[in-house]
Amino acid sequence: LRAHDAWARVVSRNLEARDVIATHVEDDEMRECAGRHLLAHASALAARYRTNGERAVHDDEWANVLMPEEREAMESARENRPAHALRVVRSVMSASDAPMHAQARIADCIATLTDACTECDQLTSTPIPLSYTRHTSRFLLLWLSLLPFPLALSLGIAAVPATFFIAILLLGVEEIGVQIEEPLSVADIEGFVAELHKESAEADAQRERVNELIMRKMKTSQAAIK
Repeated sequence: LRAHDAWARVVSRNLEARDVIATHVEDDEMRECAGRHLLAHASALAARYRTNGERAVHDDEWANVLMPEEREAMESARENRPAHALRVVRSVMSASDAPMHAQARIADCIATLTDACTECDQLTSTPIPLSYTRHTSRFLLLWLSLLPFPLALSLGIAAVPATFFIAILLLGVEEIGVQIEEPLSVADIEGFVAELHKESAEADAQRERVNELIMRKMKTSQAAIK
């Protein structure tokens, strides 16, 4: 649940930051730069908690979002790429002419995104001790290996399917316990990232339609005045 909640905050605050930037940053280049780095932040964060092939997929996502020079800067920040993306967003807002209340909202969003990343780091760096996992799995296998002998005295040949059924249940519980130890390995991070990209694209398209409508009405009003 902690992993799910952390990524839910990443999506919601990322979208909020994009909305604030789109509303209050007038310079097109700066606005688009901040928006690209917000998307790259989510993909880089996802890559941080994935391995090999899955990590490469997310690395390709943020690489495709950024411009070539931005991509090079992101690649150089190998140790903490999500933090680099947020630093760029913060720098863009500081250099823009956005009002103070917008600056404060962006700072709040960045703080929440940083806290979510820290929480995910804690989940991955403080797992249940390996010795505990090994001990429980060994004990369970030993117990299941000896289980057919007492069952055979009372069930006879039926002890075979009974042992098999009990083993499936208990080993399934043990596997669930292993997954609980590493919540980010089973969390639907890809789903969160895909949702963020989809909602960001829809929001950008909607803002463009609204701007076109406003421009059309302004032209109509100017023509009416003339």
